[in-house]
Amino acid sequence: MALDVFRLSFLLIGINPVDLVALGAPVNGRVEYRRAKTGRLYSVKLEPEASALIEKYRGAGARLLDFGRGLPYKTFLVRVTRGLHSLDVPFAAELTIYWGRHTWATLAAGLDVPKDTIAAALGHGANTVTDVYIDFDRRKVDVANRRVIDLVLHGE
Repeated sequence: MALDVFRLSFLLIGINPVDLVALGAPVNGRVEYRRAKTGRLYSVKLEPEASALIEKYRGAGARLLDFGRGLPYKTFLVRVTRGLHSLDVPFAAELTIYWGRHTWATLAAGLDVPKDTIAAALGHGANTVTDVYIDFDRRKVDVANRRVIDLVLHGE
């Protein structure tokens, strides 16, 4: 389960675990949520790889996912972290679910995705007067996410 949680977080542009477990039903092929840490609204296109994981862990009722099988959030997070630490990779001892967000941004930068698009994908921005007046085109983020996913899964 831990690796699936990590994968889904990465596929959803580094969504934090607290937001992941609270996701509601997709709207028009997108997951939309307010980040618990900042209150900022996110809208991420559901790519087929993410949809497959969502189907695997589909919850009942208002919550989209049921990873924890009714566990308290902190217990869920500890289990995910322990699961990641048990992976057979050299960096497993340091691996956390939060690496997905950093890795996504690093890979996007390596693909020459514009910094403004990466910032929008991560929910950064609206820090200047100009940003308040700009309605950012979410399709740029959608294309960037697809490119990052293709790089990881297919080396493209």
